[in-house]
Amino acid sequence: MKGVAGATGSCYLTGMTNHAGQRLFIGLPGRELDAVARGLLDTVQPAGVVLFARNIEDTRQLRTLTGQLHARRIRIAIDQE
Repeated sequence: MKGVAGATGSCYLTGMTNHAGQRLFIGLPGRELDAVARGLLDTVQPAGVVLFARNIEDTRQLRTLTGQLHARRIRIAIDQE
């Protein structure tokens, strides 16, 4: 593992989290890209998100959500059961 000379522990861990996050697809907590979801995406910086039934209300809402995710250049997967 590489560390940054003079970096504090939290700075070092944040770099590790971002690197690991770029390999993950994560779930979002709700149906919109609110402050909590944006904070999660900014912190983890995932490769993409998986949308579940909890994230989908109707076509209009889904178009809005996926448009916001595409604007952030985030890959989208959907859980189908």
